[in-house]
Amino acid sequence: MPPGGALRYFVGGRVLRGCLPALRAAGTWRHPVLAAALHAAADPGLPADLAALGARLPAVLDRLDQLPQCYAHGDASPQNLLIPAGRPDEVVVIDWGFGSLLPVGFDLGQLLVGLASAGQTPLADLSRIDAEIFEGYLDGLRDEGYDASPGDVRAGYLGGLAARSALCLLPLELLGREPPPADLQALFLRRLQLTRRLLDLTADIQGVS
Repeated sequence: MPPGGALRYFVGGRVLRGCLPALRAAGTWRHPVLAAALHAAADPGLPADLAALGARLPAVLDRLDQLPQCYAHGDASPQNLLIPAGRPDEVVVIDWGFGSLLPVGFDLGQLLVGLASAGQTPLADLSRIDAEIFEGYLDGLRDEGYDASPGDVRAGYLGGLAARSALCLLPLELLGREPPPADLQALFLRRLQLTRRLLDLTADIQGVS
């Protein structure tokens, strides 16, 4: 698969043919559970902002293709980074199905959002985590002698986050389930708030107009 091919395959299927059409459908946002959650989030502009990101995706993907490429895990959420019992200095990385050549910085996106989407990280902590993982990634590149500018790393990180995650956080498939899962409105409220954080974070990806 060519560099970035795995991401384009994912976006073409999961995002452009799955998540985005559902988000653009007016009926989706009229569902009582989602409508109530959006009202509680006090963010009426979110549906339009998601559609606007969808329209920018081709430019985001083109920008990502222009960045230095390196082998990445592709789904480096903390849930896939395991510390064996009794060996606290080791990390076992699982679930390499997305592993491929991807833009430098790409893995930071799932590292940021993985626990937050599972409801295990307070949204208030995201800014601190963002700063820490970004600087840590740059330190790691320097330690390995990998030459990449902070601007390129940031573009790969945020561009990957926009393409991989920002449009797919809402569990819309649960809206048709009967009986609905318990606390479904609270789940949607948390995911709407997380989605807004990602939209704000990825609003200014370097090199994308």
